[in-house]
Amino acid sequence: MTAVDWGGETKADIVVRPCDTVRVGMEQIQDQIGVAPRLQRLVFGERRCEEEDIWSELGVHQNVQLQLTVITDEVGANYTYHIVDALAD
Repeated sequence: MTAVDWGGETKADIVVRPCDTVRVGMEQIQDQIGVAPRLQRLVFGERRCEEEDIWSELGVHQNVQLQLTVITDEVGANYTYHIVDALAD
C-alpha cells in the first residue's frame, strides 16, 4: 500500500498479503510514519477495519482505496490519508 496525504506526498509504502490481519498493515504504517495502531482508523468503503480483520475477508484487493485517519489528542488535529494498491500479489 502507499499512503498519500491530501497534498499527494507519499507517507508510507506498505505490503500486505490477503491472509494478513489489518494489524499487520497497521504495524507497517507505524514503522513508516510513526503512528501507533491505537491511533489509526482504517476504513474500507463505509466499514471500519478492526485489527483482527483479515484483508481478503473485508474484500480488500489490489487497487482499492482505504482511508487512514490518524487520531490525536488535539481537538481538530485528525489527519486523513488515502491508501492505494492495498495488497501485493
